[in-house]
Amino acid sequence: MKLRIALILLVMVVGDNVQSFGKTSLSLREALDLSLAANPTLLTAQARSKAAHASVSQANGSLLPQVSLGAGYTIYQEPKIITPIHEVGVFPALDDAIYN
Repeated sequence: MKLRIALILLVMVVGDNVQSFGKTSLSLREALDLSLAANPTLLTAQARSKAAHASVSQANGSLLPQVSLGAGYTIYQEPKIITPIHEVGVFPALDDAIYN
């Protein structure tokens, strides 16, 4: 009984689409395929399933190693004068030339 009601409703809903195809009748398989392709509940469930699979893939991705890379550079306007320290506690003599 429920199947008959479902099929009658299906034919009523799909009836407008059938005329656009130029056919006057559909087989049961064609009617079911057409109704399943346009069923909003089914389409919503399929979208939620895809979203769940994407979430699982994202969660699995966090288990993989992470790699990051960084780079930088500095440009000086004038060369820096550096006097090396060769011994601990012995500092080179400071001159005025360093500060000018």
